[in-house]
Amino acid sequence: MSYSYSTSGFPSTYYTTSSQAVSGAPAEGIATVIATLAGVSIVVWLILVAIGILQVVARWKVFKKANVPGYESLIPVHSDIVEMQLGGISTGWWFLNLLAVCCGIGPIILHFWRSIAISKAFGKGTGFGVLMGFFPYVCYPILAFGSAQYVGVQKTEQQ
Repeated sequence: MSYSYSTSGFPSTYYTTSSQAVSGAPAEGIATVIATLAGVSIVVWLILVAIGILQVVARWKVFKKANVPGYESLIPVHSDIVEMQLGGISTGWWFLNLLAVCCGIGPIILHFWRSIAISKAFGKGTGFGVLMGFFPYVCYPILAFGSAQYVGVQKTEQQ
């Protein structure tokens, strides 16, 4: 028998506890927590893989709608350059962006610029382009599987 001290009560109160723990209780609790975390991480992993596959298929289909071979959407740097060309942005901006990577703001600006240009090239507005910058995993499937058609680069006339 051991004595434990409690400071939560009024004057010092002592109470006795048994020196034998309930066998298996802590181990079962830890095992339950580990099993729950493993189950949750597997579900999250499966959701992320499904979103990734959907994104690959959507980009492939967007490229096909623009009369570009779909496999070009799988090539990392090349696909960004092709998207810029589809939106009417000079590829020189992409290479200039490489120099701005160290400050971190250049790639973000280029991403939104490219998203807006692609949305306009598919007949959508600037608002959809901004949403596409924030939520590409939602907007690319909308472009790919929706009724949007590639209309090309829309040049505005200057007066």
